[in-house]
Amino acid sequence: MLSNTSGFTKLDRGSTRTVRSCAFDTLQPHLIGHKLLQMDVNPHLILWVLSFLTARPQRVTVNDHLSSAKSISTGAPQGSVISPLLFTLFTIDCRNSTPGITCIKYSDNTVIMDTTNTDVLQQELDTFSSWCKNNCLDLNVSKTKEMTLCFHHGQSNMQSLGCVSVVVWGRSLQHKFFLGVGVTSY
Repeated sequence: MLSNTSGFTKLDRGSTRTVRSCAFDTLQPHLIGHKLLQMDVNPHLILWVLSFLTARPQRVTVNDHLSSAKSISTGAPQGSVISPLLFTLFTIDCRNSTPGITCIKYSDNTVIMDTTNTDVLQQELDTFSSWCKNNCLDLNVSKTKEMTLCFHHGQSNMQSLGCVSVVVWGRSLQHKFFLGVGVTSY
């Protein structure tokens, strides 16, 4: 964590947070298996992981009525100890390579911090969106927020700071300015 703290000191130039929609539910077992193989994980362990992720019985209770069991072969069970680890390993190849951009991940949450400018941030978000599509992960644009932190005294609006909205999957992210800190509504 200490290596990431330098990015926090530059937050007055901007930050965007992205949220994957039901990320654990969309994890594709064949993709995690392939990625684990590329990481030189023991093939027996990979087979165990694939067995854990595929053909899981699932039942639903609604108003005291229990459904029949259905086989589920997509996603990782939420609430299990191994699912966050599997998701972290699945997303290990999702990294930024742009100077001035910091990508911080915790399980299925991702923060992309930009300390340079909006064009660089937009390029990084486009790359991140493509990575999500290529890995069968939905990016929940309705939960994706742009947050600009500015500590310049006397600035009263985002436009005077040169802030321009960024776009994720064709949708412009909204930002707001409040008490010297640009924030989005939650």
